Amino acid sequence: MGSRIGVRIPAHCTSGGKAILASLGDEEVLRLYPDGLLPWPGARLRTVGELLDELAGVRERGHALNTGESERGIRAVGVAVGPPEAAAHAAITVSVPAQRFDDEMQRLLPAALARVRAELVE
Repeated sequence: MGSRIGVRIPAHCTSGGKAILASLGDEEVLRLYPDGLLPWPGARLRTVGELLDELAGVRERGHALNTGESERGIRAVGVAVGPPEAAAHAAITVSVPAQRFDDEMQRLLPAALARVRAELVE
């Protein structure tokens, strides 16, 4: 994975960004993107409607996924961190080379991140 120091990547292309966006209501997300989503080379989501569908899934699962959207060959899981029933102010993410991101990792990482989040907000 390359260094991301100083790099700005659109929120809809990262697991942490999607996790934070999912803590907002759809109306607030729509206000953030009045002109649509910013283009990004690996972006999977192309429209605000697609983003809203993705965020609904994040809310349901409790975690967000990045499947090579911010960097080719990298997968990531992210969870939002913040007070209950409020917009998140941070996210915790783990990035993994895609060839190591198997079904077991996809099952274990969200639970591990949820435990870390619980410790942080206690």
